[in-house]
Parts: sequence; structure tokens; C-alpha cells
Amino acid sequence: MSEEIIKVLNDLASRFGVAIDWSSQNILPYLQDLMQRTIKFKNAEAIIWIIFSIIILIVSFLLIYKSIKSMIKHSKEIDYYNIIGDDIGNFTIILTFGFLALIFLIVLMENIFGIVQNIYTPELTIIKYILNINTNC
Repeated sequence: MSEEIIKVLNDLASRFGVAIDWSSQNILPYLQDLMQRTIKFKNAEAIIWIIFSIIILIVSFLLIYKSIKSMIKHSKEIDYYNIIGDDIGNFTIILTFGFLALIFLIVLMENIFGIVQNIYTPELTIIKYILNINTNC
């Protein structure tokens, strides 16, 4: 286990008034198992968000495509009495789902980078998780 995690755990334990006996033979295997399960949980959580983001992106791009296609179709058929209503509705759909697609593209990229971080530097993920628990208390 990394020295940084031991330092963070010692600091966290001292804030709660708990002393950790690192010489105990049971503590290190338990903490290593806990770290592995936490990383697996974080990876599973990121995969769920990636799948959800891909679904939202596909739906958004399909709706944007259909709205653009509808705007092009209505621009060829000029109806001076109804031109504003159709274009505003399609423009609103394009703007709304374009913004939604942008948000979920950012969520997708953040979760992909999170999985990469979990694979190559799991200690950093654990330290961030522990510090986040510490600041929420």
C-alpha cells in the first residue's frame, strides 16, 4: 500500500481520535481488499454513466438530425402564415438537445478519464475519495 494513503488514513484517524495499529497482520490485507473493492465500485459507476451518456448522446443527435431535416423541408415549402411556428419549435429542439449533448459529452469524457485513472493510479482515486468523505463530515 502506498505511503500517501497511510498518511491520509493516519490523519483521518487522528481527527476522529482513533489509533490504527499498522503492525497488526490483519489491517493491511483488509485495507488492500477494501481498496480493490472501492476501485471496482468506482469503475462500475463510471461504466453506468458512460452507457447512460452514450444513450443520451444518440437520442440527442437523432432529434437534432430530424429537426434539421424538418427545417430544411419547411424552408423549401414556403408557407408565409406558419413559417415562424415550425422554425422556432425546431430551433428550440436543436438548441436544447445540443446543449444536453454537450453536457453528456463532458460527462462521458470525465468518466472515461476516471476509469483510466482508476486503472493506472488507484491510490489517487482512494485519496480523493477519503478526502471527499473527510470534507463532507
